[in-house]
Amino acid sequence: MHPYFNQQELDWLKAQLGDLLSVSPILNSHTNQCFEVRFIPQPALAHKQPNTVLVKKLNTKILSPQSILNERAARRWVQQYKSHLTPTTLAENEQLGLIVDSFIEQIPQHNKAQQINQLAKLMFALHQLPKPETPAILKQQIYTDIKNLLIELNLNPDKYGDLLQAAYKLDQQNRQLCLCHGDLSFENILFAEQHYLIDWEYARLGEPEYDLAASILINQFSETEQQSLLNCYAKLAHQDLTELSQHTQNYLMVLKPLNQLWFNHKHQLQ
Repeated sequence: MHPYFNQQELDWLKAQLGDLLSVSPILNSHTNQCFEVRFIPQPALAHKQPNTVLVKKLNTKILSPQSILNERAARRWVQQYKSHLTPTTLAENEQLGLIVDSFIEQIPQHNKAQQINQLAKLMFALHQLPKPETPAILKQQIYTDIKNLLIELNLNPDKYGDLLQAAYKLDQQNRQLCLCHGDLSFENILFAEQHYLIDWEYARLGEPEYDLAASILINQFSETEQQSLLNCYAKLAHQDLTELSQHTQNYLMVLKPLNQLWFNHKHQLQ
């Protein structure tokens, strides 16, 4: 018995790639399982497949069918317009929840200030893509996300009235300006000669401040690091820093408790 894949998954991977030589888990994913897979290509595929790929196994315990559809739609939208923003998908099986992407050899990073700068640049580049028109990509839905988590955790929504009201207000005022990643942690950036974004499950149609606030929380940025991110983004976007910071703070007020509820839910499922 394989430690990471069942027989159906192994059969599909072998049909797509060839004989598997090694499967090494990548431990920095919070939601899904990711693996570096080395293989011997089939002769018919050797001309178009590398010998190492990234295989992602979607976590259906945490991700709803809607979230999985959202991931696929967002990833394909980004690949359609700017393939250098996210790795190329070589194969995928919707029924098995497996995605095979090109493998990107990462370069170790030691300067956090530079990482924050690159994060801001990648986020800004994403926000400059044409706004998706497909209904498969979810609109920002903080109110619904919080309410669903409260139900899953058997918590009384009435005790979270102020939070739900603030989330509802932000959702109603959402300008739906761009595609947001929604989970832009350092772990979801491949730092290489060319930097890439990965993991699109929480992508939303929203506004830049949503992505900025989510990234600040996920990366647990200090006040100085938070200001550095906002400064860099404001310069790239030619946007007023005070206005950008204030609206980001509005999102932080509701995303912080949402983030805690999500981790509580994840812990409950494990």
